[in-house]
Amino acid sequence: MMKPKVSVLVVCVLLGMAFGQPRSQAAQAPHLVHLFNLGEPVLHDVSRPNSQTKTVARPLATGTQIVIPNGEVGFLIQLPFNYRGALEATWSLTGEYLALRYPRSADEAWQTIEVWSISEDGHQGERILQTEKQQAWHWGFKWHPNGHWIAIGGDIYDIPSGRLVYSHLCALMTYDYSERKYVYGERLEAASTLLYWSPDGSQFAALLYSLWASASTFYGIFDTASDQLIVELVDSRTDPGIPAFVWSKDGKRLTDGVRTWDTQTGELLKWFEAGDIFYLNSTPIGDLSAVWRDDDQKVISLYARTLDPYDPTSYLYCWDVLTGEIIYRRTFSQYLTDLVWQDGNLNATSERNYRLTINPENGDVISATVLGNIITPTAIIWSPNGQQIALVGGGPATYPLQLWDISSGNPKYPVWTIHNDWYAFEENALHYQPGPAKLIWDAESNVIWTVSQHFWIGRNFSVIERWNPTNGLSLGRLYWQTSDGYDLTPMAEPSPNLRYLAEYYPLLDTANQVNILDISTQDVLMTLQVEDGEMGVVAWSPDSLMLATLDPFGHDPVYIWNISQNPPQKITTSDAGGYYLEWSPDGKKLLVAHFGAIRVLDSLTGNKIADSEIAEKNNPIYAVWHPDSKIVALASTYTLYLWDVENNMILSEARLGDRPVALAWSPEGSRLGIVHENGMVSVWEVRF
Repeated sequence: MMKPKVSVLVVCVLLGMAFGQPRSQAAQAPHLVHLFNLGEPVLHDVSRPNSQTKTVARPLATGTQIVIPNGEVGFLIQLPFNYRGALEATWSLTGEYLALRYPRSADEAWQTIEVWSISEDGHQGERILQTEKQQAWHWGFKWHPNGHWIAIGGDIYDIPSGRLVYSHLCALMTYDYSERKYVYGERLEAASTLLYWSPDGSQFAALLYSLWASASTFYGIFDTASDQLIVELVDSRTDPGIPAFVWSKDGKRLTDGVRTWDTQTGELLKWFEAGDIFYLNSTPIGDLSAVWRDDDQKVISLYARTLDPYDPTSYLYCWDVLTGEIIYRRTFSQYLTDLVWQDGNLNATSERNYRLTINPENGDVISATVLGNIITPTAIIWSPNGQQIALVGGGPATYPLQLWDISSGNPKYPVWTIHNDWYAFEENALHYQPGPAKLIWDAESNVIWTVSQHFWIGRNFSVIERWNPTNGLSLGRLYWQTSDGYDLTPMAEPSPNLRYLAEYYPLLDTANQVNILDISTQDVLMTLQVEDGEMGVVAWSPDSLMLATLDPFGHDPVYIWNISQNPPQKITTSDAGGYYLEWSPDGKKLLVAHFGAIRVLDSLTGNKIADSEIAEKNNPIYAVWHPDSKIVALASTYTLYLWDVENNMILSEARLGDRPVALAWSPEGSRLGIVHENGMVSVWEVRF
């Protein structure tokens, strides 16, 4: 039986990259050559208003690039560190200034906000303002209609001068037991709010007060010049984090997508009743956005339900603000956000990296523009003949896989990856969100196996599913475990010969046993157990006769078991703790990674063969063995390395354009596929 090609489960070690080993002579070193990219990176360009050159701001992993439509690269706003997290960018209404928000560090509790002045041609920039704020439930920045003021949370800044105009004040409502009623307390700075400007900028809607001993907040309309309350919005109670107020064009009405108010009196005009929207304490749970129709008589609301991450559903409503009558209702089997007007139609962005253009008259999808790859891959594998690449990852719950043809560089679209039906779940597709996954491509049967696990409050699952790479149809689930509540489900790792499953608990700190199952019947054949230790990570030897286990928390040693006999024999241990294991293709070596070090062990003795100490400890590293079992490809934040294990030296390195998340060698070992954080796949050739 031909052995299936098994992808290496990518190691994500919270480390950096700074090898101290000597380098080989340049003439002896293999040469890394970038061949081509598959797919397009996921881009979230922000168009510049009032720009003659149609300039855009493009958030990247390293900062924000100003790009001219003809592809010319303009000014680059370089961030002071390689951050991990979302980068938000928005232009002032005049297009003169660009505001950025990003995590200050790996700890996203603090956010940095910068405002830059960008030249008209996009080639020059100057930072005008930089400030920091602690992350809160709901805050951000909103440009004033004059284009020169910006509200960062409740703080209003004048950008040309860089001065703070004032901080919006709200109150804490407390209960007076003697009077038996709620009374206003001291007015406080409202850092965790947003100011929603009226069309002329003379007023804004914002947080009025918070209810003591409750998460509920109430809102009002304030005078911009004095920060004095004009009118309280009646029945505006909501939990923080949800309100997204939108003014009508004439400034007479205000909506949060489910309610409308008269801005002169604060009177609640209408509460839109929608059975699809789930409420908690009068607050819709999910992402809610809204726009007004041209006549200011109708509101179009987009609600993306976040209650169940395994069932991404969005609802688009058009309703009359005076009567509450529903004009139309559309249901989407995707997570849609960012509802905006553009060229007389509505635009919304889907979780599958499509921008949908929607007819506002009836809610029909007019067109869909691909913003980048339709999935965010977490694992990669080559076909046994080296002509295709398969990707799997999180992202669209109904799109677990994507297949690419290497010879043409074009995607091979089976039914699992692309369709134009935006209103129904796709037949034969997964209806859950895959977590980080392993891929197996069985050469003999030409079947792709996906191995994935996902944890979520209220529901956990583990699944092994098989797929036909020719037509994209599911061939059924081989293994399925699910649990409700906080109980963890076991994970099953198939052996390379596809005859056994190693069932274990990857995130349980009391997991001291592994069950070996028959893959067909799933009967327990034997149990591996340690008295004082944990075995939350497992790895099969290439011949399926041995199993390596270790503690995912890095406290216990590596155990290597001989399972060709029953009871199984623990043949060796090693104190090289870690939380990632990978056998070399020849079965003689075992790679172990753990907090600052990558070690290679002799699989029979447990002795260390080579190691590489890592200096920086806050960036991930990914590793995969070459088919010759002598070289390991390592990818750091933006650098690709070839590590000669036998001589313990770095042979070659190359700069990457974006963060890596997965690596895989082609079967013959001459090419390397790298999945990047932006969804793109780069293919490299290694010339020895």
